[in-house]
Amino acid sequence: MVSGGLDFFEFFSYVFDNFCYVAFEFPEHDAFLVARVDVLVVLEAQQAAFEVLEQGAGVTTTEVYDAVCDVLEGHGFKTLRDGDIEEGFIHSAGHGIGLELHEPPRISDNSEEIEAGTVLTVEPGLYISCVGGVRIEDMVVVTEDGYENYNSMNKDLELG
Repeated sequence: MVSGGLDFFEFFSYVFDNFCYVAFEFPEHDAFLVARVDVLVVLEAQQAAFEVLEQGAGVTTTEVYDAVCDVLEGHGFKTLRDGDIEEGFIHSAGHGIGLELHEPPRISDNSEEIEAGTVLTVEPGLYISCVGGVRIEDMVVVTEDGYENYNSMNKDLELG
């Protein structure tokens, strides 16, 4: 895991990248296989969020959130759209960052319009009881006609 941040003249930043795999042995399921599938599904969900953000300023937080949930639910995982859940996608898909570390807009079902110049985290994740979780997070700035991703970590994974 790599995590870091900066408070510069009261503006906040942080970077959080996961690249660690932990495998456990459970008689009821192959946890390493579950973790490999989860990483690929979360990457697919993050890509779906980026595809919505390609529209640029004016998209809503709900459009981004729904794209993430659609992918995760399509793979059989529960999301907060299913109600109060204890595993699956149990948080928002990201949030604004700037004067505060966590600030609006929150990428959830709250239908906030995203303005040009907004800096967001895009961080879908999955959490499975007795196995662990995967969250993949990038920081982007929304532009009039798309977005710019500030993260450059290679996400081409070799899963053995």
